[in-house]
Amino acid sequence: MLAVRLSADTPGALSFRAGLTTPHPAAAPGAEPGAATLAVHGRAPVRVASWRGGSTVYREDEGTGFAAAVRVRTVSGSVRSADGGIEVTGADQALLLVAVGTGYRDWRCRTDGPEAALAEAHRWLDEAGGHEFDQLRAAHTADHRRLFRAAELRLHDREARAVEERPTDERLTAANAGGADPALAALLFAYGRYLLIASSRPGTQPANLQGIWKHDVTPPWNSDWTSNINHQMNYWPAETTGLGECHGPLFDLVTDLAEAGRSTARTYYDAPGWCCHHNVDLWRATDPVQGDPVWAHWPMAGAWLAAHLWDHHLFHGDRAFLADRAYPVMREAARFITHLLVADSDGALVTCPSTSPEHHFRLADGTLAAVDAGCTMDYWLVAELLDNTVAAARELGVDHELAEELVRLRARLRRPGLAADGRLLEWRDDLPEEDPGHRHLSHLYGLYPGRAVDPLGDDSLLDPARRALERRLRHGGGGTGWSLAWVAALAARLGDGALVGHAVERLLATSIAPNLFDLHPPRLFQIDGNLGITAAIAESLLQSHNGTLRLLPALPPSWTDGDVRGLRARGGLTVGLSWRRGVLTGAELRAARGTTVDLHLPERACLPVVTDDQGNLLVAATAAGDARRLRLRLAAGSRHRLTYRAPDIGH
Repeated sequence: MLAVRLSADTPGALSFRAGLTTPHPAAAPGAEPGAATLAVHGRAPVRVASWRGGSTVYREDEGTGFAAAVRVRTVSGSVRSADGGIEVTGADQALLLVAVGTGYRDWRCRTDGPEAALAEAHRWLDEAGGHEFDQLRAAHTADHRRLFRAAELRLHDREARAVEERPTDERLTAANAGGADPALAALLFAYGRYLLIASSRPGTQPANLQGIWKHDVTPPWNSDWTSNINHQMNYWPAETTGLGECHGPLFDLVTDLAEAGRSTARTYYDAPGWCCHHNVDLWRATDPVQGDPVWAHWPMAGAWLAAHLWDHHLFHGDRAFLADRAYPVMREAARFITHLLVADSDGALVTCPSTSPEHHFRLADGTLAAVDAGCTMDYWLVAELLDNTVAAARELGVDHELAEELVRLRARLRRPGLAADGRLLEWRDDLPEEDPGHRHLSHLYGLYPGRAVDPLGDDSLLDPARRALERRLRHGGGGTGWSLAWVAALAARLGDGALVGHAVERLLATSIAPNLFDLHPPRLFQIDGNLGITAAIAESLLQSHNGTLRLLPALPPSWTDGDVRGLRARGGLTVGLSWRRGVLTGAELRAARGTTVDLHLPERACLPVVTDDQGNLLVAATAAGDARRLRLRLAAGSRHRLTYRAPDIGH
């Protein structure tokens, strides 16, 4: 629903004409009886051309029905239909209600036609028509604020405060010319959260490559869900920035894919369970599409998507969600993966066939190839899925034999290899890359969004991962907005605040439109860059991926003063932080459920004093070697404050 109120400061001065248009030739607009309602309806194409070319086909009695309707209500003046539109003359005020309807009902069944879509649009108009504009706006505002105000980031720069009052396009131009405006990063953070709120709500389809902002009949990548990075990146900020509710449409899609993907697993691999390849559409396609195997043949999307359900459980601890929604999807994805594993010459298990998404390697004769066995990204996804599935089964107390089998298989996985220069390899062997600066960073999944490579845990591959990232960047990596967002998130996990800041600045300079839409070269809107950089910013301020709460783990040097509230951590925690001159000065932890928290404090922070809601002293921290750690026990509903006295700035 869209509600617009127009008014004039002079009585009777408001006159205008309203109409509806559509790029689809099958639709015909017209005013309906009563003159105040106008509708357009028709059928979507039965076949849409590739956005790179081809033909779009319409058929009279086929295709999903669609409809849009506008209803006009005025204070004084006159309303009449004229030439396929609605004319308002001499009004003081007008309310325009716009609604749309669709014949799409479910991926399993045939769509309805335009009549059903039009009836749906009218139902929306009738429902909204019983309310005044102020009521509609108040309900909308309350609904939006409930989510949007759950988290907020403020970055301060005393010398640049006047800059923040300027229009966004002017701020971008000034910042890209070298002006100081760190608050642009905070604006990106807020904007990404807005985009996810607007394009992924319960009962809707998940956010696709353009969210809900699409004006083309054949948009870039057909506005599908590209599940070898882009679809998942859309939901990276959902949990950490307090938008777990917006994660729901993705879970609905994954549940459908687990059903649709059973036949794909059986037909293509003679395997149990379910699988999904790199491209998903409204009809829950899970099979490989035609084309080069470098992007067409990648059966690992199910493993990656299943990780989102497990992570949601870690944040919220909803046992019913785990038992009814997450675990069934994870278990069947794991059953498929076990079938995909084969023993190599050393007896270790690898996936076969295997590709590294969208990146070729060169053979000895110089030709390009993509299919290998045991690519590094596959290892990370398989190991993570097996670990998560075992953890879920044990938490629920089910499938004991399966869990033991998965543990045995996990122990036999072939670990990623290293190149002669010490960097993490992308393929099983040190193969020449087609593009050393390739936009995909798939072999670094174990660092982010995975959790296997960890400065505070298993750091054996930390330096190799760093070297692999550095190689990509030396050769021009991060050439798209979404790739730069991934670079920033990887840098956050490495604790490299300078690289986080550089990636954000480069994103603003090369891949952001004046309205802050992320751009894929040359000028294609692609929402994952917006959502990915929001997640990366959150990750630079707070991390909780391996059971330790890390405060300001990768603060960029240019973000000298700031405050953030409403960040979420695994274990049901809501966290607020304050820092001045790059030094942590305060923190607040709120627990949704009882938990024990291991804090890892920033290097420059002094040890905190911890108090409860009433200001009672709970504990004064002590240092444990060079790494400053603190363990707190939090009761459900409790709030703890950590106050610091930094040596160079006072309180």
